[in-house]
Amino acid sequence: MKKFHTSLPQLPKPIFLWKFMLIFFFLFFIQMGFEKEFITNAEEGAIITTEDIQKFESFLTDQKNTEPDFSDQPKGNGLDTSKMVFIPEGIFIMGADTENFQAMSWEKPAHEVTLDAFWIDKHEVTNGQFAQCVASGYCVQPRSVASKTRPQYYGIADFADYPVIYVDWNQAYYYCAWVGKRLPTEAEWEKAARGTDGSSYPWGNEGEAAELMNSGHLADGDTQKVGSYPDGASPYGALDMAGNVWEWNADLFDRKAYTESPRENPKGGTEGQIRVVRGLSWAYTTPYHEITIRNKADAYAYSYDLGFRCAYTEPIQ
Repeated sequence: MKKFHTSLPQLPKPIFLWKFMLIFFFLFFIQMGFEKEFITNAEEGAIITTEDIQKFESFLTDQKNTEPDFSDQPKGNGLDTSKMVFIPEGIFIMGADTENFQAMSWEKPAHEVTLDAFWIDKHEVTNGQFAQCVASGYCVQPRSVASKTRPQYYGIADFADYPVIYVDWNQAYYYCAWVGKRLPTEAEWEKAARGTDGSSYPWGNEGEAAELMNSGHLADGDTQKVGSYPDGASPYGALDMAGNVWEWNADLFDRKAYTESPRENPKGGTEGQIRVVRGLSWAYTTPYHEITIRNKADAYAYSYDLGFRCAYTEPIQ
């Protein structure tokens, strides 16, 4: 642990010691006659009282708070200050059960996968965040500034906190690289979305999907502000893992991935340029909404309901 050192104050010369002690005790007893308050800003009148200090000291000694929450601290290189949620290492259930006849063959079977710990964005990357990368010259502007129902969607303040769309896999990849992160693997994405017990949805196995996700509105719907469905959060606190926009994953799509891929930190296929897309979208209308649904798209494809979020792995110390 790094130690911090400070210089010790110089003691007064012996000849003036009695004057020093007299002034010290005089100020001490005067101070005892008043309530102890510290004004941090005289203009704003912000006051820290003894009660505030006691609460803070109690927090420091509370053994229940030995593991601080760093989800709001910048990850990567600090260019992206969005919150991330932590996904601990361990085993989780990936894929749909063999008996699930609504699931496609490439979404089966359910199998155990072991992953290292990682972080994933709490929300999808927004228009406002992506615009910063474009302004830096590192990223290319989305292929359209519109959304399904809005002629002007990207580049205006009203929709800065809405998911960026009309970006292909390469644009998503470069944004995550710009902020010192990366796209999540398909296995990481699914664990962040459903937890470890094989739940059908981010929020569990119960609940009305229409009230917990933005989906099923192809005729008259569109994207919504990220985090608009807090009750639909995953077990780790990730939002909009189901609905709003489909999300690019790092993996190349492989129909046989669930039967032939490694069971520890799988990385997907090895050939082609078809990438995995997960998470459903506002335009998805099929009644079957389980989080195990796998989709795919060419790396150069883009759409009004396709976006992404980033992941991050702590450097090995």
